[in-house]
Amino acid sequence: RVELFAEVAMARIIAALCVHNKTVYREMPNVECYDAQRDVRTFKGGMPVVAHPPCRTWSRHRRGLSKAPPDEPELAFLCRDWVRKEGGVLEHPAGSHFWEAGGLSIPKHAPDNWGGYTIEVWQWWWGYGMRKRTWLYIRGVEIERLPEIPLRLWTPGDAERIRAMSSRQRSETVREFAEWLVQVARLCRGDG
Repeated sequence: RVELFAEVAMARIIAALCVHNKTVYREMPNVECYDAQRDVRTFKGGMPVVAHPPCRTWSRHRRGLSKAPPDEPELAFLCRDWVRKEGGVLEHPAGSHFWEAGGLSIPKHAPDNWGGYTIEVWQWWWGYGMRKRTWLYIRGVEIERLPEIPLRLWTPGDAERIRAMSSRQRSETVREFAEWLVQVARLCRGDG
């Protein structure tokens, strides 16, 4: 019976919201991708989500540097609302101004009024080329049931890899991290 539940959970379709056009999510089974062309505003729900709302308008460097469309900040609120309704995970940089604006819990604090909580991870643990401290807002699965989080130590020689990364590589989600986020979403239950 447990094996059957695990098979059903792994076959569960999830939505990856606000992803790049050439995302690794496209190569994963049972993942519906919403990129710039298949606009997240067309998502109708009915499945858990992995949300990557654009961060450039919420970062510390947002004033004067971002050339984002005026409605881009609203995508973060939309993604938050889908995570709260359908269950899933929202990924954004640690310390992003969206956490406060979106009323999301911060790491090591109690869950919010919707039962969502936030954990801090380093994308480096999943093989990303930089340490990249990241916060994950999760709703629909208890923290004790999350898939195992890998631990990878940082070594001084890794700084050279960072300098060699292109801007596209810096904004990508690496396969191992994307697979982990999909696993989390498939465990989530929503209200929808």
